[in-house]
Amino acid sequence: MLSLKHSKMIENQKRYFLENKFVCDNFVDELALLTDKKTAKHIKAALIWKVKSLLYIPFQNLQLNPLLIKYEDIITQTVSATQKIANHCQIKYEKSLSAHHQVMTGKAPGKTLRNRKIDIRSLQKWENHLKASQVSEIWGVASETMRSFNYQDS
Repeated sequence: MLSLKHSKMIENQKRYFLENKFVCDNFVDELALLTDKKTAKHIKAALIWKVKSLLYIPFQNLQLNPLLIKYEDIITQTVSATQKIANHCQIKYEKSLSAHHQVMTGKAPGKTLRNRKIDIRSLQKWENHLKASQVSEIWGVASETMRSFNYQDS
């Protein structure tokens, strides 16, 4: 999110959040930090992740049957993750779901090349963009949520 130069990801997400009554009513502290001009971008990105990740709980409470799946699982366990997604959507699993690069063309909205294979190196990209102090700050605002998704403090 921080490395996207062609997209105003943080501003766009903030706008969407502020337009959503449920988010405004239930994430008051997060929105206060997100709208504070003094809040650093890496903290804003962490807050966006936190809010979006925690929305599965009200979806579950409303019996909307959300699927909880981590990006890392899609990257490291592509076949089993895409099978899980297909099962959840009640569609037949096709091998192309695990090999999108063989059937997709063009660019995704984030300008990702759709015909590019999944790159496991994407899991470590954050290490090149964040200082240790920034990682600690992120844990400071999102640790409870991160631990609930089995992320370990490094």
